[in-house]
Amino acid sequence: MTALPVDISAKTKVADVSDRYPQTLQIFVQHRLNSLKNPVLGTDAV
Repeated sequence: MTALPVDISAKTKVADVSDRYPQTLQIFVQHRLNSLKNPVLGTDAV
């Protein structure tokens, strides 16, 4: 069973993308979205 892809829009949360595609976390962190490392703060919009 495979999960459906995340539709990415202006309202998409970065944490939703990184939860679905964990390999993107390092890229977001490189772009200074360090809050993603903290699950309480991982709410930045794309």
